[in-house]
Amino acid sequence: MKGPRANIRIQVTIDNVSPELSFRIGNAITSALQPETRFLTSSEEVRVYARNGAIFVDISASDIQSMRAIVNTFIRLLNLSYLSLNL
Repeated sequence: MKGPRANIRIQVTIDNVSPELSFRIGNAITSALQPETRFLTSSEEVRVYARNGAIFVDISASDIQSMRAIVNTFIRLLNLSYLSLNL
């Protein structure tokens, strides 16, 4: 039986652009972040996906310290991915 887990969902919406551009940005960023989800321990899970122009990052970890580290990492990666698009 698994022990207690920490779970969080981060949702990022891209405003001030057309729905089509928001959809394309969301897909580009999730594609960039997908490889990062493979470098986790067995007690950590991350799912990155885009839906309706929004980006979602679902994170689950076995302890709060791991959760904090993963959340900080993915927030930074989301920001850097967006900035690298030069919009």
